[in-house]
Amino acid sequence: MRAQVIGLTLAVLIALTTVAGVLMTDRPAETRPPPPPLRWSAGACVRDDGPAVVLDSCGKAPGRVLAIAPTCPPGTDLRAALHPAGTACIRDLPPPPAKPTPLPQKGDCLERPERHTSLRRIVEVPCASNRAWATVTAFHRAGQRCPKGSDHVLRGGPTRICLSGR
Repeated sequence: MRAQVIGLTLAVLIALTTVAGVLMTDRPAETRPPPPPLRWSAGACVRDDGPAVVLDSCGKAPGRVLAIAPTCPPGTDLRAALHPAGTACIRDLPPPPAKPTPLPQKGDCLERPERHTSLRRIVEVPCASNRAWATVTAFHRAGQRCPKGSDHVLRGGPTRICLSGR
């Protein structure tokens, strides 16, 4: 008889636990009010979106609006025209990344580079210029040889530019 009472008690506890679990998972989720709409105003956060500066949540945006005014205060990094409201004066928005300089092609002439210059910072010049130092003869990967007539090599990681001096 005692085993039956224990078994019945366990069955009731399991049933109550199951019902409580179902009731807890069927509760409607707490609803949060939607965030306020983003507005161009002092203190608003912004980010660069390519052709335009746009409002964004402050957790993700690198820039802030200092003021909306006809003229911007000192410390302004960027101005964005807001018609007809005036100008948004923005601080701490990083400049857009610079476009990479294309590598020269075979036959292009180069100015003598500074020592330890990145291949992306070499300067192409007209071959008739008195600044022309060498002509590109080929490109290759590390471990390959430059063609005959090449007397200089610019190294940048695995890329090598073979040059013929002038």
